[in-house]
Amino acid sequence: MDIFTKIKIQNKQGQSLLEVILAMAIFVLLAGTLVTLATGGFSALEQGGEQTEAEALADEAIEAVRGIRDQAWNKMLYGESAVTTTPSGWNFVGEASTDVIGQYTRIITFSQVCRDQNNSIVECPGSYTDIHTKKVDALVSWEIRPG
Repeated sequence: MDIFTKIKIQNKQGQSLLEVILAMAIFVLLAGTLVTLATGGFSALEQGGEQTEAEALADEAIEAVRGIRDQAWNKMLYGESAVTTTPSGWNFVGEASTDVIGQYTRIITFSQVCRDQNNSIVECPGSYTDIHTKKVDALVSWEIRPG
């Protein structure tokens, strides 16, 4: 064997080690990407479920207010109140109360409705305050990632 043959053999051994290291690096990079995508997908799925549940709680609050309104309009005395169920139906809890339902906090607020000369709803103050109409907002909040 001459000196050139020995150099080629030594280079082949080093080249295979370099290929193994490069292949491992590519595998680790791909595996890390897949794990990150899977974790992100599960997180998005969980947040979507929380969003859906929060929307259902807000819809429930609006329906509760409609139920109370249908019983007696004059029960709507509050600026902000929680709702509760009784055997006779929905009732307001009291001024400045909030509902805490699991991880969700629900606040129902009431405000005056103003109208213009054409009887269209406008920002207050308008031409007059409509005493037969209330604006109801249901806000549901929760901590997305505890801690």
